[in-house]
Amino acid sequence: MCAVQRIPIFEVEKIIWLCYTETVRGDQVRIRKIAQLLFLLLLLITLTACGSSGRGNTGFVDGRNFGGVIATAPTDEKETRSTAVFSGACYGVIIDINTSENTITILDLVTEMEAEYGYSGGTYMMDKYGKDIAVNQLSLGDIIEGGYDAGTRMLKELKKSPQIWENQRVTNFSINRLANTILIGQSLYEYMDNLVIVSDGRLLDSVSEISNQDELIVRGNENTVYSIEIIKGHGYVTLSNAEYFENGVVMIGSRIARKVVEDMILEVPEGEYILEITKDGVGGSKNISVEKNEETRVDVGSLKGEAREKGSIRFLIEPSDAVLYIDGEQTDYKDLVKLNYGAYKLKVKAENYVTYTGDLLVSENYQKREIQLGLKEGALPEQESSSEVSPQETSEAMSETYTEQENTSGTSTAETTTSPKVTAPTVTAPTVTTPTVTAPTVTAPTVTAPPVPLPEVERTEGMGSEIQGMVIENAKIHVEAPVGAAVYFDGEYVGVAPVSFQKVSGEHTIIFRQNGYETKSYTVTISASKTDSHYSYPALEPN
Repeated sequence: MCAVQRIPIFEVEKIIWLCYTETVRGDQVRIRKIAQLLFLLLLLITLTACGSSGRGNTGFVDGRNFGGVIATAPTDEKETRSTAVFSGACYGVIIDINTSENTITILDLVTEMEAEYGYSGGTYMMDKYGKDIAVNQLSLGDIIEGGYDAGTRMLKELKKSPQIWENQRVTNFSINRLANTILIGQSLYEYMDNLVIVSDGRLLDSVSEISNQDELIVRGNENTVYSIEIIKGHGYVTLSNAEYFENGVVMIGSRIARKVVEDMILEVPEGEYILEITKDGVGGSKNISVEKNEETRVDVGSLKGEAREKGSIRFLIEPSDAVLYIDGEQTDYKDLVKLNYGAYKLKVKAENYVTYTGDLLVSENYQKREIQLGLKEGALPEQESSSEVSPQETSEAMSETYTEQENTSGTSTAETTTSPKVTAPTVTAPTVTTPTVTAPTVTAPTVTAPPVPLPEVERTEGMGSEIQGMVIENAKIHVEAPVGAAVYFDGEYVGVAPVSFQKVSGEHTIIFRQNGYETKSYTVTISASKTDSHYSYPALEPN
């Protein structure tokens, strides 16, 4: 049976008043379309409540918006939601949830001040899609919007902001702590000084406590990051009895490969790994486990095994005339390249293309490495410029370009006289198309001496990034605290704080160790200015 829902007249007046008022971040807007609202109310009054439907009987009519919640229950069996009217609104990052006191504290993104609000079982909590959630489904670093009673500061409604984007499992990132920017993949974002950083349910004091080895959740709006949560952190690996392997290579997993030096320490993502250490092709491996914020010491004295096999690498590089350097030495990659197991530095260069730098880890018998250079801004591939000219003109244009390149790089004019080799013989008939006179006929293999690379300074990716790895003459880095702690710069021991050492620009890691205390690391961006840089950090935490 169907029954007509009857509502007393004073309830109708109350609903009319609530429907007239919307709260949007504290601003009340009067809705004046009375005729439409009255029609809607009459429709609600005459609605019939009929059994159950195919979609299920929810038990209420939901008329909520950001400014309030209106709900009516057609039956006594279903619990009604209380009507919420807001006299205040908030928008910010959660920085504390106190379940014993029933309070939530946020960093308000409008006022840039901390604000504490109460909540209760009557607080309507939702995810960004409007689905009901409980307070234990909120986390520090979540960005919320809500309405509250200004008199009691009690939250009436709280919702994860639908305006916020969230990137999960972020590992490919770089933070410039001087420019307040973070590069995620190829996308650049800014962050404010009050950026909220969360790790293990607590707030961190500084963005320097984020390591490039960490895995993150990043939240923001448009091009601004408001909170970062470290979901997978890092620990530390030290070596004992490693004297034999000094100047060799230690590899941990596929991400870390470093030259072995005395008393070194490595920052490693938490997890299970195979540690391999080699020198001149001799070495061995061990399984290791790295825990967050813990130090793992590995004895490698027993790993002086038999000579390791060499690995073969097939390089597939575009453009085909690019020059490959392995550990600074130009290498012919037309055939298989054989290298001892270990870690190597790669550089690939070609005219009009962005120089590539990266790491090569040789730890298996055979592997393939593909590298495709990107064009510099405004540059065009040579074959595109040939589409509008005859084969003879194309050949001459290429010869001129090639001669200019060799002269620029310091090659003698006698070496550039090879260009006449790409003249008439390649265009004996009109049917010969452009591909018969393409760049491969005048590539580097026809030159008797390799081009001398021009001096260049490599920069890290991203707008506002500092010059990476430049030694700044007559300038030093001063690490002043924590006093008494051993200081490691990029994993190498430099002394006990306070200590000073040569200034090197770019992104670097400073690690502190002291007996009886937890090991702690900070990642810094050091400017290329010719002034000293000073760093001071809090005392280490006892073990």
